[in-house]
Amino acid sequence: MSGIGTPALSSSWQATQPVSVADGSDVTLGTKADAKSTATDTTAVSVMSVLKEISYMEQTPASRAVTNAGTFAVQAAQSGAWNIGTVTTLTGITNVVHVDDNSGSLTIDNAGLTTADLDTGAGTDTRGVQGIALGKSGGALILDSGQQTMANSLPVVLASDQSSLAVTGTFWQATQPVSIADGSDATLGAKADAKSTATDTTAVTIMSVLKEISYMEQTPASRAVTNAGTFATQATLQTQTDTTMIGGVNVKEINGVAPTMGNGVVGTGVQRVTIASDSTGQVVLATGTAEIGNVKNSGTFATQSAQSGTWTVQPGNTQNTTPWLTSSSASTAAVGTLINVQTAFTNTKVQVKATATNLYGYHLYNPNSVAIYIQMFNATSASVTLGTTTPDDVLVVPPAGVLDTPAFVPPHAFGTALTVAATTTATGSTAPTTDLQASFYYI
Repeated sequence: MSGIGTPALSSSWQATQPVSVADGSDVTLGTKADAKSTATDTTAVSVMSVLKEISYMEQTPASRAVTNAGTFAVQAAQSGAWNIGTVTTLTGITNVVHVDDNSGSLTIDNAGLTTADLDTGAGTDTRGVQGIALGKSGGALILDSGQQTMANSLPVVLASDQSSLAVTGTFWQATQPVSIADGSDATLGAKADAKSTATDTTAVTIMSVLKEISYMEQTPASRAVTNAGTFATQATLQTQTDTTMIGGVNVKEINGVAPTMGNGVVGTGVQRVTIASDSTGQVVLATGTAEIGNVKNSGTFATQSAQSGTWTVQPGNTQNTTPWLTSSSASTAAVGTLINVQTAFTNTKVQVKATATNLYGYHLYNPNSVAIYIQMFNATSASVTLGTTTPDDVLVVPPAGVLDTPAFVPPHAFGTALTVAATTTATGSTAPTTDLQASFYYI
């Protein structure tokens, strides 16, 4: 059999030998979600991680030391096409090669063989048969020369225990471009090679070079800068002959105005100075004319008389002929407000005072979980009917709270009497669940 364009199937040399990719056919390179990686040692990372680190370092460059030495070489721009490689001869194949008709062709040398050359089984044919005949119902099948359909071709399968076969010669797979589906080359693999500084003919992997580039971006080398080429024009400070030196810099004007030097009055060229709030310096006022808050220690002050003897109290503008005499003396009588204390204050009416009184304050504690209302009546207890008589004032004590007021000035006046009671509503008569504590301060 002579193979004409015979494709190889199953486990074949394509799985282990390099292939060439047509220039421009590998476009997208796939999409890979790996994050950037700063690894430059033997850590296994994908090419995408290294490329993303390079991209990140270009977007956010690291600080780089620059020295004033050496010369920068002008780099030539990349052009033209790069050739990955071409396979011309393949030898030493160890895996099984499966040969089949994969839309290609299989040619067998069977020149001069016809149906008449086959023995039909009657034993009447006398000519010798050359070629290959296959058994078939009703007679044999002849394999004609040249490319045939699969039905008229003989499939060939190598044994699974076939020893290694050497493959030589020129195959179309080695010279023709192999197309990769756009976007299918996504992972790009993960390579554990460490960075390499080799720039000569030393054999290194692409991963080693990429990691070296990544490492140099992360830890930039010192680069010499020479005084050559074209630099941006720098502004030149003008020199004045009539300037004042401040810290070694000639200053002619500040904010467009020549500054005033030395002591003097306020003017356009005089700088404003604010003393810091934590300054330890001292500010001294000039003697004689200084003012603080417009109060001067000069002029005549009226002499204030000291209190002594008897003072005359005079109403209006007419002096009394008989002075009012006042004197202070100690007293043993209690002076102050009276207190009405209720330790179990509820809806039972409490008559704080049966006659006119002034209420100066109160202290109320409500242990209940709801607000309680304190009804206050300007009347005697006998004149009040809870739920019917309208209170003159109502206090609200918050739940589990205290209502406390300082002394009223002036006090609350009750002209008839003062009666109080605690209820669950402002004008009702229902007693609280728990009694209150109350104190009323009055005179």
